[in-house]
Amino acid sequence: MVHLLFAVSFAVSIWVETSNASAVPSNHFTVLACHRLPGDHDWPSHAEWTRLNATVGGRLTAGVPLGQVCQTPDYDTDACDQVQEQWTQVPIYFQNPVNVMSPYRQNNSCNPFSLPNSTCILGNIASYAINITGAADAIAGVKFAMKKNIRLSVKNTGHDYIGLSAGRSSLGLWTHNLKSISFFNYSSSVYTGPAVRLGAGVQAIELYGSATEKNLRVTAGYCPTGGVVGGYVQTAGRGPLEGQYGLAADNTLEFEVVTTKGEHLVANPEQNSNLFWALNGGGGGTYAIVISQTTRAHADRPVAGGSLTFNKTDDDTFYSAIEAWQKHLLVFDDIAGWNCERASTTTASASTR
Repeated sequence: MVHLLFAVSFAVSIWVETSNASAVPSNHFTVLACHRLPGDHDWPSHAEWTRLNATVGGRLTAGVPLGQVCQTPDYDTDACDQVQEQWTQVPIYFQNPVNVMSPYRQNNSCNPFSLPNSTCILGNIASYAINITGAADAIAGVKFAMKKNIRLSVKNTGHDYIGLSAGRSSLGLWTHNLKSISFFNYSSSVYTGPAVRLGAGVQAIELYGSATEKNLRVTAGYCPTGGVVGGYVQTAGRGPLEGQYGLAADNTLEFEVVTTKGEHLVANPEQNSNLFWALNGGGGGTYAIVISQTTRAHADRPVAGGSLTFNKTDDDTFYSAIEAWQKHLLVFDDIAGWNCERASTTTASASTR
């Protein structure tokens, strides 16, 4: 799990023996104060959480496992049925400030399919979360976490199958509702042309629809509900347009961020360039909290595509067909295409555009 604040530092000291000209290095492991956990005597009090809630306009929420409505004493038949029905669907997670699409990474700590008297605890999700509506909310969260020495986590949509946006015993910053989309002409020493500024919570389906209305296209992921600005671009960002325009990180022009020190700034190739470089593929929730991102937009144009599915009738024919498709992938790469394929022991499918 990636955290914005770190509990351990490593120091190297050199001891010089006064009677000898040679220096003898020695490593010292310096342990800073551990992050506070619920139950610690200096974990923030109810009054302190209440003051933080007032600071962020009442948008602080206590973390609650989705499965809690299926466990006593909070059992609710209708609500539990709804959670069970939607458990393997996407919206229930991206509409929630702390739960992510990985029950395993959440430690399966509150399973809605367990008996009603089963154990239900927070597990690996955030203890509290702020519904971020702008930089001021993120600054308040960062400063509170620093002052109280608690973990900080960042969640957008929760499309995170290895649990990086969860954050056990953390204060979560939920950026999903930063939905602004603004197209304009961008000009800098690096790029001049159409661009779009995206709030951190914009999802691919929202971006694709807005871009189409402007006769433009923008790089984003294949999954329509995946976020565009968060962990997607911060882990480089693959998608159906990468053959034509490169990775999402190749198209980024600048980020508006709040740093782990609570600073509100812009990072691009001309200012805070090291931070800009790190955010383009260095890992989500690692270097700063992204409030918005500006990225290139490209002229829209017709798209051609096709798909093929075939079943196995005999081994030789089946695997010869797969081999033929693999050989032609290089052709599709040369024409900046995008390809997807699946194969099992009985059937295979492939698509390209």
